[in-house]
Amino acid sequence: MPTKFSRIPNYRLYKLSGQARVIIDGQHLYLGKYGFHESWEK
Repeated sequence: MPTKFSRIPNYRLYKLSGQARVIIDGQHLYLGKYGFHESWEK
């Protein structure tokens, strides 16, 4: 039986807008300006 595990989503730059984004369950979530402390907290 395969075991399930949780993965930490990748923190990526969306180049067109300069925002940070992650993909969780197929949904693109935008977190704010890439590289700023606030976007890492979200």
